[in-house]
Amino acid sequence: MACSGSRVSRVLLVVAIAVVLLRRTTLGKTGRAPAKKQQSKAGSHLVTRLLSLDKCRDRAHAVGNMTSVLRQIGEGMVSVDVDMTVTKTAQTFSKFDMTLIKCRDAVSSNSCEYYQTWSYDLGVCAVMAAKGMPWSHSMSKMQPPFKCPFLKGDYHTRNATAELDALMHIPIQWEGNIWRTKVALFNENKALHLCWVADLEFPRVKNHD
Repeated sequence: MACSGSRVSRVLLVVAIAVVLLRRTTLGKTGRAPAKKQQSKAGSHLVTRLLSLDKCRDRAHAVGNMTSVLRQIGEGMVSVDVDMTVTKTAQTFSKFDMTLIKCRDAVSSNSCEYYQTWSYDLGVCAVMAAKGMPWSHSMSKMQPPFKCPFLKGDYHTRNATAELDALMHIPIQWEGNIWRTKVALFNENKALHLCWVADLEFPRVKNHD
């Protein structure tokens, strides 16, 4: 029996989360990280480079004003400072969506195509606040901290970076494309509450001796 698209997307996101947990467990037992397969080649590896970050502007949600400032921090990596205002309180989050749009060389209607949406709806608040997840570094920099209920008010993030090693273990051709990634969180009433869009690329850099 063929799997539905929603089931496949959920499985892929669960795989990404499982990879992170496995890496944490292996590192704790052996003192070293397991070998990277998808993103490593002899003498080089992929890094995550954030090109832009903004709130979603094509849909209504509770992120009001938002500004972001990106800084180059070496080896293709970028850090970001974010200031945003959330206009409504969410008691909890019922679903998390991550939508991938693949672009050949630049983000435009001529070069981009919808790729896939990954959804997750089990313990979303705990998963978003958990350590070791692809988004954990950014969430850990948020003040006030990310937790449920997620109160309306001003939020600030400083020196956050995109650390998406877990996603690179999923068999997708990350390298050579620009990825527009939309992250959406839905509240207890299943209404869109938070929504951000980021443009990412995964350049290859040389390993250091």
